[in-house]
Amino acid sequence: ADARSRGIDIKPQVATRPIGVLEGLEATANPFLFCPSFGAVSQLPLDEKVSALRDPALRARIMIEHAELMAAVPEGLLRQLSGGFDVMFRLSDPVDYELDAGDSLAAEANRRGIEAVDLAYDTLLEDGGKRLIYIPLFNFAHHNFDDIAEMISSPNALFGLSDAGAHCGAICDASATTSSLVVWARDRRHGERLPIESLVHGHTQRGAAHMGWMDRGVIAPGYLADINVIDLEALACRPPRIAHDLPAGGRRLVQDAAGYRATIKSGAITFENGEHTGELPGTLLRGARSLTA
Repeated sequence: ADARSRGIDIKPQVATRPIGVLEGLEATANPFLFCPSFGAVSQLPLDEKVSALRDPALRARIMIEHAELMAAVPEGLLRQLSGGFDVMFRLSDPVDYELDAGDSLAAEANRRGIEAVDLAYDTLLEDGGKRLIYIPLFNFAHHNFDDIAEMISSPNALFGLSDAGAHCGAICDASATTSSLVVWARDRRHGERLPIESLVHGHTQRGAAHMGWMDRGVIAPGYLADINVIDLEALACRPPRIAHDLPAGGRRLVQDAAGYRATIKSGAITFENGEHTGELPGTLLRGARSLTA
């Protein structure tokens, strides 16, 4: 605000939900990654890994090593990724991104009268070892969405994320556009909802105009026909999953969404009810684009 009052056109990029890491047996990280006994089985095929981790003797060794790690690392990122059970959440289907402290692994373990580290271990073994744990690292300092609400309500904020695909096995935030409509426009429980019009504008014209792409972001004559047809009541984020479809079988996290009836790019339907139509009308953008009269 101070910079803008001095005539400086500065806009912060903000995320519409907490930014976090996904942990799992197939993911880059999990709470037991730095336990030597886990490392001994970490490269096994998933089904063999799950079978090995169900062995009580191996589990006991991993628990001892984990306790030693926690004693040696009292704070910092490693501590949070390995033992921050108060900010670890089991992903549901559909995913509920409006996190509640009462749904954390620590809170669940307390209700059940067990240790949080044991619950985390059991959680990783769910769904044949495919269960993921979500750890919000940023935008969740007070364990609520109040700060996010303030940021994304600013007309100067640009909605977005940027990690350039650097952490394919740990981060999957591409669904932030979908979750923003689900949480802020439809389902928010712990605060006021936001107008869907302002959310759509934040994801479309506001960002496009900032980049100099003046030919998109509005449904009007002369603009590109870039349109999503959405069934808001059916809109949902499915849990992220691991896929091995990068070159040489490389791993990445992917996530599906429900509720998109059609995605239209430049007038061509590219997706219909979640299925790709084969149309590829997109082009490489080089610099600003003016509106064609």
